[in-house]
Amino acid sequence: KFGIANNSKHRIKRQNRNSVYEVRQYQVYTFPDVSSCKAAERECKKELETGIVLRRDMPDGYSETTWTYNLQRVVTIYKRNGGTLVWQNKTH
Repeated sequence: KFGIANNSKHRIKRQNRNSVYEVRQYQVYTFPDVSSCKAAERECKKELETGIVLRRDMPDGYSETTWTYNLQRVVTIYKRNGGTLVWQNKTH
């Protein structure tokens, strides 16, 4: 799951309330501006197979889901669009 949030912890809590899956943060990136962030999300949706989780199982955010093997590609796209890693879950 990739996506845009002003408050990523709050967003995950909301998604977990309405999902059959448990969403956990892996990394958080910051972008120089909103347009760069939105460009990164658009590029992920264009370059990667997305929507692999059914809408009924994750109504909020299903379209920003992709296969785990795409994780490094998401990171590459984020960095290419000016994203800077600001937090990483050390338990993964």
